[in-house]
Amino acid sequence: MPNSVLPFYCIGKVYLVTKQPNEAKSNFEKAIKLNSNFALAYSGLGEVMTAQGNKKKAKDYFQQAALIGMARTNTETTNSVLPTNSSVSNLNNGQNNSPSVPTTPTQQLSPFELELKKARSLTSRKKWQDSLNVLMPLTKSSQTTNLYIAIGDNYSGMKQWLSAQQAYRKAVDLNPNSAAAFYKLGTVMFEVNEFQTAAEAFEKSLILDQNGTTINRLEVRKMADKANERARELKSGKKRKFLGIGFN
Repeated sequence: MPNSVLPFYCIGKVYLVTKQPNEAKSNFEKAIKLNSNFALAYSGLGEVMTAQGNKKKAKDYFQQAALIGMARTNTETTNSVLPTNSSVSNLNNGQNNSPSVPTTPTQQLSPFELELKKARSLTSRKKWQDSLNVLMPLTKSSQTTNLYIAIGDNYSGMKQWLSAQQAYRKAVDLNPNSAAAFYKLGTVMFEVNEFQTAAEAFEKSLILDQNGTTINRLEVRKMADKANERARELKSGKKRKFLGIGFN
């Protein structure tokens, strides 16, 4: 995966743990070269500088990581993240487990947020197409990760996996640091037997949300292990019949 930040970030973390900061620094820098908005790599560089005793540079890198994270948070509405008590089965069934908007008065919501809230309510009642009828016009004026995650959730509910995959990939493109988007993309790829791609998406989700803020890490870990196992079985020829759909 020479064009993915994931291997370089993981290698950098291993070098950090094994007290090889120069090698760690090189890999974090490669990750940033591929994606200049990958906050975790900046945080990794901060750890490298800390290990090397350069507190000033460490502070600069940590601040950069925080700024990227803050910018991401400010562009997303907080009520769309996947709650930690949700399950993979609920997602695969298309159910919307997003918490209701806390105490925010309706009059303070923007027109976009009101429409998104309306669509989520329809999704929770399994009115997939009605929800899509609300969501799709919003794409003409707004391009947010949460919007495309919501679109993908409805296509998943209708088991239209290709459309769901396209929506989740768009969500990932808009915010490469969204653990929820990678998680949901992984579930769709698992459904169509693209197990290697699913495993990579699950692993990326786990790396992006190491505290389990937006995903249930235990469930995602189980799904990642299961996807990796299926991918190995296919590669070794244990599974002769492949019913998946290939995506570029």
